[in-house]
Amino acid sequence: MNIRILLGDIVGYFLLLYWKIFEKRKFNFKMQLLSVYFHNPQKKVFEHAVNFLHHNGYRFISTEELYLIINSKTKLNTKTALITLDDAWIGNLTNVIPFIEQHRIPITIFTATNPLKDGVLWLNYFRDKTLLHQYETIFPELKLSNPKKLSTACRNEIWKTLRGKKKYTREIMTEENIQGLSKSKYITIGSHTVSHPILPNCEEKELRYELSESKQKLQEMLHSVVNSLAYPNGDYNDDVIEECKRAGYIMAFTTEQRLLDIEKDSLYKLPRYSVPNEFGKYESIARALGLWNKFLSL
Repeated sequence: MNIRILLGDIVGYFLLLYWKIFEKRKFNFKMQLLSVYFHNPQKKVFEHAVNFLHHNGYRFISTEELYLIINSKTKLNTKTALITLDDAWIGNLTNVIPFIEQHRIPITIFTATNPLKDGVLWLNYFRDKTLLHQYETIFPELKLSNPKKLSTACRNEIWKTLRGKKKYTREIMTEENIQGLSKSKYITIGSHTVSHPILPNCEEKELRYELSESKQKLQEMLHSVVNSLAYPNGDYNDDVIEECKRAGYIMAFTTEQRLLDIEKDSLYKLPRYSVPNEFGKYESIARALGLWNKFLSL
C-alpha cells in the first residue's frame, strides 16, 4: 500500500474517533449544512464518503433545494449534505453516476463548455514538459511554475498554439454525455465557465464572455435553465460576483472549506469541503466532514 495513503488513513481514523466523541454533537444542523465536492474520485473514495454520511443520518439535497432553503432562511430539521462535482470528468460516468442513481442521491455536476468538445482541460497542455520545452523560447511565460497565474489573454494566445500540437486521450465528458445525464431527476448541470480560466485574471470583456456564453451554451444544449456556477479553482472577487449576477446566475460556489451557514452565507460565496480523488477510506471521510481541514489548521 502507498505509505502516504496508509498514514492518511491512520490520521483519518483517529480524527473520526475524535469527531464521534467530541464534535458530532456540536454540529448545529438547523443552521449549517455540509457542502462537499469531488473532481474525478475513485469509485471507493466516493462511496466511502457518501455511505458514511448516509449511515450517520444525513439527508442529501440538490442545489435547487439549497437555493430555496437559503432564500427563505428555512431552518433545517435534520443533518443535511450537498454533493457537487467539478469539471465533468469521464470517470464520473462509472465511478459516481450508477451509485447516486441506485441510492437516489442528488448531485450537481459543474462543467466548462469548451472541454466537452476538446476532451481535456487547458492545464494538460501547460503541464506537459515536452511541449513546454519546445515552446518556452517562443512563450517565456511558460517558464512560470504556476500557469494559473497567467492573464487570460496571455493564456489564450499560448493555448491557440499548443492545442493543435498534441492529442490527449479524452478525460472530460462529451456534450452527449451531459445531455443524457441532465435527463436524470437526480442530476443537475451547472456552469464552470467556457474555458475554465482563473476568473479574477480576466478582463471585463473576457469575464462577461466566460460567464454568459457558458450559461447560454449549456441552456441551448440541455433545453433547460442553468442558474448555478462553480468558480474555476475557487477564485473570485467582487467584479466576478457582480458579473455572475448580471449573467443571471442565482448562486455560485467557491472552494472555501467550511460548513455552509444558511443564515449568514452569501449565495455567491458558498463554501465546499474538498475530497481528493485517490486517498483512503478514513481520510476521505475525514475530509468530507471538514475534520482534515481543521487538523491542518492546528
